[in-house]
Amino acid sequence: MELSQRVRTNLLFDFYGALLTKRQRKFVKLYFCDDLSLGEIAQRFRISRQAVYDTLKKAKESLEKYERKLNLVREVR
Repeated sequence: MELSQRVRTNLLFDFYGALLTKRQRKFVKLYFCDDLSLGEIAQRFRISRQAVYDTLKKAKESLEKYERKLNLVREVR
């Protein structure tokens, strides 16, 4: 059974979050854990929604890359 994208990202973040940049960690936490919108995060940091989206996209790609290499989440399931 496939995990939802939000749950998967939270799980990957639990394992690999420390490997992300400080900014990526903040945005992932605000978006996926605290459920803030792209607009709310953008307003808080005085940046564009696109900048928030790009940071989250790169963070998710990094988390998936770490999982492909280390397989820690797969081992837990």
